[in-house]
Amino acid sequence: MGSLIFAGAESGTDTDTGTGTDTDADTDTDTDTDADADTDAESVHEHLRRAPSHVARRRVRLFLRMLPHARRNGLFLALTTLALSTGCGSSKEWAPPSVGGTIPAAPALPDEKSQTSGGSGLAELEALAASSGAAATEENKPAGPSPIPGSIPTDIDGKLAAHAACSQKDCALPGLFPANPSIDIQKKSPAAVWSHDIATAGSSVSFPKHGGLDLLGVVVKGSVKLKGTEAKEPGPGGGPWVAFRAPGAGVSVTASEPNTRVIFALVSPGDPIGDAAAALRGKDAPKLAWKDRPAPLQVVDLNASKDLAWGGGAMHARMGIEGDAQKASLGLLMASKDAPVPQHKHDGSWEILIALKAEGTAQLAASAEAKDTAPKKLSDGMVVAIPKGALHAWEPAGTKPLIALQIYVPPGPEQRFKKLAEGVSAPSP
Repeated sequence: MGSLIFAGAESGTDTDTGTGTDTDADTDTDTDTDADADTDAESVHEHLRRAPSHVARRRVRLFLRMLPHARRNGLFLALTTLALSTGCGSSKEWAPPSVGGTIPAAPALPDEKSQTSGGSGLAELEALAASSGAAATEENKPAGPSPIPGSIPTDIDGKLAAHAACSQKDCALPGLFPANPSIDIQKKSPAAVWSHDIATAGSSVSFPKHGGLDLLGVVVKGSVKLKGTEAKEPGPGGGPWVAFRAPGAGVSVTASEPNTRVIFALVSPGDPIGDAAAALRGKDAPKLAWKDRPAPLQVVDLNASKDLAWGGGAMHARMGIEGDAQKASLGLLMASKDAPVPQHKHDGSWEILIALKAEGTAQLAASAEAKDTAPKKLSDGMVVAIPKGALHAWEPAGTKPLIALQIYVPPGPEQRFKKLAEGVSAPSP
């Protein structure tokens, strides 16, 4: 772009309807031969200083605001001509920029009345400024993660790497967990998680009483009924995406239809879940068998829970079991295929992430003391236990969304999803 030269004679009196009357009888000539945008801006600022009316000053300010967009979009010459010809002051004489190429013809000069009231010349400049600025803003706006629907997908298989099956009438679990080597009970984790198939309608998976634990579950396929060991009749239940909680365990989960699949999670208040299981075989086992259930059975339909969305619809959460009245919270987290979760931590809670659908890398620190994270590939059916205070992050592969159940032991971090959905700044998921 060639250099911008302002050269003009200004004389006469302008009436400023907002601030009074200014008189300028000086004749000034400015020459600016630097093609740099900063020098252009200095020339416009100088012209603004000499502009004798509020209308003229307004035009020059508009011109200055548009200058970066005009230079880039090839509108520079036209804007220069338009800005000067519509009257920087009341002068009826002006000199076009001394640049190479064809100079557009100057628009007709608005009369004094139209200048004072913001007539056609000013309106044209304002409209051009608005359209150019809007286009530039849209062009420079960075693309964010793609949004996804807030409804729970219907194609979730729900089979975890840790899996068990019940093909009998009553599949009792006296040791709390199935006798299956694929169920990896971490020594320090406060939770054990697995999926369980119940092949026949009317068959049950039964858990013993343990006053120090809560049993959590989510129905993925089929439907179930819950019956506490203290009850004479079956209690609440439901179909896909019904979450339930049995405080103190001591419950039978009975399939209402064949080929039912349930994800179970046994959680302690924070002690290693392996130690809690071992206590049932120790001398204190009778003390764990409560007479009165610590709290009633609880059932929540995740499909009916409020969709908490943020990040332009790229992130969603649904609350299931929440609050301080239980040992753990349970909810559903969904993120689009290109939505990362930045590094963060939960100082007071463990996080158990149950990946129902996933493809990407989880960056995980081994403990709260560790300053570095290590990558762990995460795919469908994997479970990750993240210690209190341990740094972690999510890096999607860009091929499929993340659909995961989240358990926090103890509850608390899940409440930030409500703030995020309200547009309030909060830590990452």
